[in-house]
Amino acid sequence: MIETAPAAQSVILDSENYTIVFNQDGIYNAKADCNMLSGSYEVNGNSLTLLPGPSTLAECGPDSSYDQYVSLLGQVDGYEIENDKLILTFGDGAGQMIFANAGPAE
Repeated sequence: MIETAPAAQSVILDSENYTIVFNQDGIYNAKADCNMLSGSYEVNGNSLTLLPGPSTLAECGPDSSYDQYVSLLGQVDGYEIENDKLILTFGDGAGQMIFANAGPAE
């Protein structure tokens, strides 16, 4: 995760615990550490809006990035694909989350 205002860069050590899958029916499913969440999404050009849906609310522990990840998902306003990576942008360019392609969703 990269934020420019204020400047920060975070590398998620357990990145396999922070995923997102965009289904063709306009629903996304995400894993946020020990929790699962879903919602709907809308795409217009390179603009992307994620609308929250149901989520589990387990306590993942003090080292979890759950709260930060879910908060940033709610701020997503665009996307791009570069070198087989999905880049979700938020805050009118204030930051981005970069996801490696893990292959087809199960």
